Amino acid sequence: MRPIAGSVAVIVAALLVLVGTWLLASTSPAHADDAWPRPGAGHKAGPAIHSPGSAASPARAAAPGISGQVTANGVAVAGASIQLRQYQAGANIAILTTTTTITGHFAFADPPTPPQGWTYYTYYGPNTTNPAYVFDWLGPDIVGYTQGSAADAGALDIADAPLLEPVSRAVLPTFPITFTFMPRQTPNTAYYVDLALSGSDLSIGPPYLSQTPGKVVIREAADIPNFVPGTVYLWQIILEDGTNTSSYGHSFEVRPVTIELAAHRLYLPLIARGEPAPTPRP
Repeated sequence: MRPIAGSVAVIVAALLVLVGTWLLASTSPAHADDAWPRPGAGHKAGPAIHSPGSAASPARAAAPGISGQVTANGVAVAGASIQLRQYQAGANIAILTTTTTITGHFAFADPPTPPQGWTYYTYYGPNTTNPAYVFDWLGPDIVGYTQGSAADAGALDIADAPLLEPVSRAVLPTFPITFTFMPRQTPNTAYYVDLALSGSDLSIGPPYLSQTPGKVVIREAADIPNFVPGTVYLWQIILEDGTNTSSYGHSFEVRPVTIELAAHRLYLPLIARGEPAPTPRP
């Protein structure tokens, strides 16, 4: 009887492991590209990833501490987790965490003066479950804060700008390449396409500013630093608060795309039908 009981115990344990694995898989975010790194996400220290500009001095709030509000397309977001973080070159750490009220407001009561050379900012994210909101948002720099004073962290609007084209894992045969996305309703938002090499969380260079609503066009290979055909790039949107360039976020989704630059592939169907191949542009 002991061997049989032992076998039953082993089978039951194996079933529990399988059920546990299934539950974990079923509760993980339904996000196709969670495994891909996020270029530039969450950075505050190091090279700027947004347009030039300095943070304005924060407006003073009524009570000692740092306070602000979280909205999405101007509508208050309740229950959002917000961190108070501080950074300097090469370092970035969380100090305090709070949750927004039903009106979207949050407050950090009388936090300590940051060490010399460190700057406070507020942080939302990472968000991997709600595609209506950005992956993360880094609030404006809170410059010159000292304990006992009051500072306004401003409004963090976390509405996303959904990616449209190219689709995830698309193979792009040639230039120009058009990246499209859906702008959010929030006014005074600047949009950039950010590119990184697959397997890296570092941008390959300055992001590409959207000059036309919902669209960025990269016209030739020379516009991509150190471009190599067949390379897999990750693309996302950086959203920047047009009233304060130190406040920005990253789109909920990041997508891998391959840029082949293999023009001859475009001509194969024409040749197969007995038609002459067009002459490539010089």
